[in-house]
Amino acid sequence: MKDSKKRKKGFTIIEVMLVLAITGLLLIGTIRGTYSAVRTQRYNDAVNNLAESLRQVYNEVLNPRSEDDQAGNSLYKAIYGKVLQFGSGDDFGKFYTVTLTGNAVIDEAALKEVEDGGFVSSLISQNATVACNTLTDKSLLWQAQAYGTNKAGYKGIVIIARHPRTGAVHTAIATGSDSGIGDNCDSVAAGSNFKAKLQEANFSTDEPITFCVKSDEASVVRGVKIAADGANSAAVSILTEEESREAHCE
Repeated sequence: MKDSKKRKKGFTIIEVMLVLAITGLLLIGTIRGTYSAVRTQRYNDAVNNLAESLRQVYNEVLNPRSEDDQAGNSLYKAIYGKVLQFGSGDDFGKFYTVTLTGNAVIDEAALKEVEDGGFVSSLISQNATVACNTLTDKSLLWQAQAYGTNKAGYKGIVIIARHPRTGAVHTAIATGSDSGIGDNCDSVAAGSNFKAKLQEANFSTDEPITFCVKSDEASVVRGVKIAADGANSAAVSILTEEESREAHCE
């Protein structure tokens, strides 16, 4: 009679624990890789979204939206473009945009007086101000922040607008300046307050501006650049990692 008490073959407890340990390590590696990919994608989304938001501003300047009609384009006021304020209240995770208006009929005498004063002086001569009913804020995605190439949060005014006489679009930048539109737009727009803000700021159309996008979601820092005196959405570009390092985005 054959022995009916044959031993049943199976896994030992050590073998089971070894399989579970290997499976756990593989699972941890997969989760880490997936989370890293998600973080990278979030950061890229933040960079792309900032660039696209800036391109949209240029498109709105070139083709004013119907909802901006209440801001200007009347017998007395015309829409010149947009004012962007970065770093208002030391909040570097968003920026404000508001429609810039001025004289519908050009004051040639006033314009002639500032012919050598540059683009922003020409806007000031035509009673440029902001239409606060068009004020909006745009937040960077995934809690990203816009820094300058000096490693500090970027504060500054960007004006993207048409020249009162020629209609050509120009971009003027005043790094370190605050127009105040983010805190109290109505107060800034009242009387000659906005004119004074523009006169106080040191605007330039000769230099590009690079926004270094920082986020806890990524270990790298990419730059979004507006070319000097940009005239359309093509002025906005996303820098490569190497270009960002050369621009001192760190």
